[in-house]
Amino acid sequence: MIKYFISLLFFYFLTIFQVSFLADRFNLVFLIVIIWSFIEKRENNLAFFNALIGGFFLDIFSDKFIGFNVLILIVLTLLIKNFIIKHVRIPFIEKI
Repeated sequence: MIKYFISLLFFYFLTIFQVSFLADRFNLVFLIVIIWSFIEKRENNLAFFNALIGGFFLDIFSDKFIGFNVLILIVLTLLIKNFIIKHVRIPFIEKI
């Protein structure tokens, strides 16, 4: 339970930092969610929670419609966890 709360706070402050300083140049939330999806085991579901929370905070602070970033991050996490990790062999990921 505590890891979900820490993740929530982390993505909140990361989104605030991104919106304040980086604007549309570099998307840290997308990068962190994708990296987390790669390094997390398939059995764990924290990556889906991170995608949901990260996308929600990005939607709140963006001018796109609500659900756009959530949908993109959830689909990317689903693809990474179910297809890429299962069928593609990435040597540096296996060592982690």
